[in-house]
Amino acid sequence: MNTQQRRSRTPFLLIAFCLCYLVVLLVTYTNGIDYFADGPGRRTSEVTRALWDHHTLSPPEFEDIRTRSVAKSLETNTVYWQDAFCLGSDGTLYPKHSLISGFLAVPLYALVGDLGFPLTQGLVFVTLLLSLQRIIQRNLDGDYALTLLLSVIPGTELFYHLNSYSYDMHGTTLIILAIALAHRFPFLSGIAISLSYYVRPTNLLFLPFIALACIIPRSRKDLLPYAAGVLIIALVIMCGNYVMFGHPLVSSYLRIPEINGTELVVRPHIMSFEFSVFFSDWYKKLFDHQVGLVRHNIIYALFPIALYGLTQAKQRQELLILTVGALIYSVYFLGYSHWFVTGSGNRFLLPVTFFYVIPFVIGVNSLYSRFSAGKTPGDIQKQPAISE
Repeated sequence: MNTQQRRSRTPFLLIAFCLCYLVVLLVTYTNGIDYFADGPGRRTSEVTRALWDHHTLSPPEFEDIRTRSVAKSLETNTVYWQDAFCLGSDGTLYPKHSLISGFLAVPLYALVGDLGFPLTQGLVFVTLLLSLQRIIQRNLDGDYALTLLLSVIPGTELFYHLNSYSYDMHGTTLIILAIALAHRFPFLSGIAISLSYYVRPTNLLFLPFIALACIIPRSRKDLLPYAAGVLIIALVIMCGNYVMFGHPLVSSYLRIPEINGTELVVRPHIMSFEFSVFFSDWYKKLFDHQVGLVRHNIIYALFPIALYGLTQAKQRQELLILTVGALIYSVYFLGYSHWFVTGSGNRFLLPVTFFYVIPFVIGVNSLYSRFSAGKTPGDIQKQPAISE
């Protein structure tokens, strides 16, 4: 396959996605769906507005949440736990989640106001789509653009992350982008995977597997720029922690205030794994109408195809190592005590879902190629080797 053939798929993917995204936005607004409905996306968009309008990381809405919670706590004599903000060393209310997402939308918000959020989200998904394309094209010959598009739309829970300013989509894109860049740009790959820490610290579980799968087997010399990219962002993170929380190793997750009357009691939010949680509620985890992984991502129902795709990939060892990382990531969140709070599918596992798209597309196209030639995979394996 030549470079021109590979590049010819890119305009198709971009045009097809833009049309699909316009349909998503049309459905969102014509059906009265609130793009800024109360939830994680709204809190993140408030940070963007505070950055541009007030030059601060502390939106006035955080103070409103605290004021209302204090009133409720005094009225009911109950301790209130919130998940929107953390407490700085000087008492400032900083965002708990995805600091990078607040900065990401600032340029387009400054240009076009609130329309900048769906536009930013569209650009994020274009980056994700092109990253998936780059990984698939080094593992598969033939035309896969339509398969990729149909696997993502409607094969995954993507719709729910396009009709809100979802920071889970940002973290997923950074992880897939890091994998896509690892071969040719290990320094940028290290930067991308490290930035995913800002969305959710557990995203760093993918960091060693990218090194083991994509960098060390090709050239150990590339490990140095990869590590340099990681180190630069690690220094940025530690400097930010020092400025906000007074210590380079204290993160937002360790400074979550509970509201007990007028008192703010800081409690760490430890995302621990529990075996009892992992082994329970599997029907709900897979098929529940709100959080079911398979119900909201129908490509999981065709798991054997993805498994076959892993055996057909050109860079099979690389994908297998990354799959081990994705499985560890999945096991961790399926044993997390608050796994069920996501809604609209399991957004904690969004990086795994979009990684799964890669072997799935390879499997679909490999099967199509086999059957279109009039041979099943079993027939191919039964053919005798050609002797020279």
